[in-house]
Amino acid sequence: MLEVTNNKTSPFPLKKQAKTETNKSTNKLVGSTNYINGKSNSHKIKMTTIPFSSYIHIDSFLHNPIYGNKVKQNIQLFEEKKDDQHIDQQQFTTTTYYQDQPFCKLVRSDIRLMTDLNKKEIKQNQIIETLPNKFTPIHTGQSTSTGTIHNFEHGSTHIYPKALLPIVLGEYETEIIIHTSIPLKKGITNIVDISKEVVLTNCKFLPTDYSIGSNKLKRFVSKGTLFIEGYIDESIEYVPALNLDQKPPREWIKKIYYQIDQVLIIELQILLLQQQVINFSS
Repeated sequence: MLEVTNNKTSPFPLKKQAKTETNKSTNKLVGSTNYINGKSNSHKIKMTTIPFSSYIHIDSFLHNPIYGNKVKQNIQLFEEKKDDQHIDQQQFTTTTYYQDQPFCKLVRSDIRLMTDLNKKEIKQNQIIETLPNKFTPIHTGQSTSTGTIHNFEHGSTHIYPKALLPIVLGEYETEIIIHTSIPLKKGITNIVDISKEVVLTNCKFLPTDYSIGSNKLKRFVSKGTLFIEGYIDESIEYVPALNLDQKPPREWIKKIYYQIDQVLIIELQILLLQQQVINFSS
């Protein structure tokens, strides 16, 4: 298994070590005190952060991404001889087209969680293993070639307003499976509730196949790879191992667990967007 660190800023953690945090200020959950035989058994909360990173190979777009290009020209102006000196004047011109980079927006997340309480006591930090993911384009009107891209550049002499709008390049669903084991030094007897929140921290689209536009300044992308990175904030409410009923040690130890094994199936719906200039007549 891979050991992954809780690093929210480093790109694409592949083999690091994750840290689990216990929020001591919220260890005692308000309104979560049970009474067993007249004795209180307060629930505890353990906060953990589960990082994930994955990548998607994309060859289907609703609108193809646009990337800039450079065109260089070299014009020789004139040559003449004067006083036996050779004069050669040239003009070098470089035209560059700049385009905003594609970016992601997280539309929806679904998490299916399966837990298993383990009696094995471990001394190491949280262990995380990420399995290969799968993805499916869910946009309609798919375009895999620049021939079907809408051309918003009008040849008319009329002047139309322009707007810089985020264009949806594609909408995709991806599934990530994570196995994680969370150690509990003091032990628990039961899990009361688990809440989770998915946060997408970084995405990077790298083109792998281009076609050049008619003006040679724009490059239209037909294939690329999308790298995504984020983390899951998880809050585990549990019953700590307290022998409130004063049972014999051997009988009491049978109900104590020192590790939570989890399988998380994360389904993400992602929009891939890019700011593009559009001319419109109304």
